[in-house]
Amino acid sequence: HTGNLRALHLVEMHRTEYERAGKFEKTEIAERIIQIIHESLGRFLKWENEGWVEVDDTVARAKISHFFRHVRSKTSSKDDKEVSTKSEQSSVVKRIGSPIEWSLDESTEAVKLAKQRYPGIVALNE
Repeated sequence: HTGNLRALHLVEMHRTEYERAGKFEKTEIAERIIQIIHESLGRFLKWENEGWVEVDDTVARAKISHFFRHVRSKTSSKDDKEVSTKSEQSSVVKRIGSPIEWSLDESTEAVKLAKQRYPGIVALNE
């Protein structure tokens, strides 16, 4: 879902700050991401009884924390040491058939994961 990809992108943007933060700061970062998603009319949903229902912020925070742990487990130390050039960072990921677009670095874990999970994702140079 494009919402999951957007949340993953926000997690990637805040990953370094999150990794350096203590327990309480990590909660604040997760809450900030939830606020960003809510401000853009995004919601956190869960499948329940044959339909989607919105979850409270506690469950949403747990989901964002899970995204951070997932990204951490998929990122190797080699990726952290690589230095990307400006041209490598200039790309747009777009889900086919969706009007939503955002900028991502092609080498980010979010893009790699998106390409694996969603064959309908293509990368376009700006």
